[in-house]
Amino acid sequence: MARRTKGRLYTRRSKKHGAIYWLDYSINGERFRQKLTDDDGQPITREKPAEAASDRILRPYTAKTDAERRRLAADALGDAEARAQAAEEATKPKLPIAEMWERHPYKTNTRGTTERSLSATTVRDNLSQWSKFEKWAEAGGIRFAEDVTADIAGQFRKDLLASGTVSGDRINKIVLLCRVMFQLAGIEPNPFAGLRKRNHKPQGRREFTTGELKSVCQSADGELRALLAVGLYTGLRLGDSATLDWSEVADDLSKLVREPSKTSYKGKKLVLPLHPVLQAILAETPAPKREGDVMPSLAAVYRDSRSALTKRIQDHFRSCGIRLHKPGTGYVRNANGSIKRTGTNSNEKEHTGRRAVVEVGFHSLRHSFVSICAREGVPLHVVQALCGHASPQIQELYLHASPTDASNAIAAFPAITELDTESTDHTDHTDRDRLAGLARSLPIVQVRALLNHAASLASK
Repeated sequence: MARRTKGRLYTRRSKKHGAIYWLDYSINGERFRQKLTDDDGQPITREKPAEAASDRILRPYTAKTDAERRRLAADALGDAEARAQAAEEATKPKLPIAEMWERHPYKTNTRGTTERSLSATTVRDNLSQWSKFEKWAEAGGIRFAEDVTADIAGQFRKDLLASGTVSGDRINKIVLLCRVMFQLAGIEPNPFAGLRKRNHKPQGRREFTTGELKSVCQSADGELRALLAVGLYTGLRLGDSATLDWSEVADDLSKLVREPSKTSYKGKKLVLPLHPVLQAILAETPAPKREGDVMPSLAAVYRDSRSALTKRIQDHFRSCGIRLHKPGTGYVRNANGSIKRTGTNSNEKEHTGRRAVVEVGFHSLRHSFVSICAREGVPLHVVQALCGHASPQIQELYLHASPTDASNAIAAFPAITELDTESTDHTDHTDRDRLAGLARSLPIVQVRALLNHAASLASK
């Protein structure tokens, strides 16, 4: 039986909202009165929204067929559920940004179906990157994670770029970290999810020259001397070098076995033969004392603060007269390595206006290791295995060809085309003199490489 429905709008005044619309309606003689509210539960005070709300309420009762009534009722139920969910979300306490790391720390990572715990060093780095957003949000008066929008996330990235102190690569990493943090906290939609990566030009380390290597290695003493030797003769990264354990070194000091922390999720260990020089340095520790960390003091510094150990190494490099940063970037330094001061305030530092681009650091020893191996004729796939590089493309980033390397490579090409021997006889003595001169001027490692190459030619 069709329902007879009547309805009319009227207003009632309140001190807070003024005129509020009400709906007075009856269904089959039964009368109802209902105050009209919007989706947020606020009283409706305008005529057009009131008419729309009235139509939404009465529509299921004015339908002409049962099918239409059921559809309209289902729609009304859906609207009611959506309003109830919105009301529940509104009453739920918001998550303070200052408490996000404590409640949802980024200490594990998932690759495919495998979840792994991150190293303590990586966790500290993650916290350091997250603190940049946390402090930025606090300065902008943004207190809760739910209040962060995509526009706010984009502005954070713009401000990082405008600061001039963060590289494009680091900005991408910070944004990715923020995306993971909001994902761990269950914030939907994730405000960092739509940000694209910034294009950036990688700024790699350079290798040391032979003279620089002699200076930094021969002037170091104690555990620092051992640390630099491990970095140079094994190509291990700083963390793996500083935390090397005696249990990873063979009793006869012939080799070490280490699982690099950066690729520990692969479960693959590196087996590295030890150079006689490194063996001699390690042998300075008597066998009965070879327990625990090879360099206990430096290992403790690294575990407490990686930046503190990095600073100690950089100070040593500066004391050897080595420039660490690309010219025209970072702070301006005096000849003795100290930072120039400007004005009357002793705390005021002179800055070039460009982000400091590091060219030389402990990682330069790894670059030197790869380049020396290449110059000595070690096959690239062997160097790749020794360094634990994932691909030849990564390996290429560590190869540095000097002008001398290029000249030697060209000179080593065999004579493919036949030349008139009579026309080249007069150059024999000149070429022999050039070879003798090179033998007297080249570094000994390159002389040995030439001898090995000559021996291989003679055997053919």
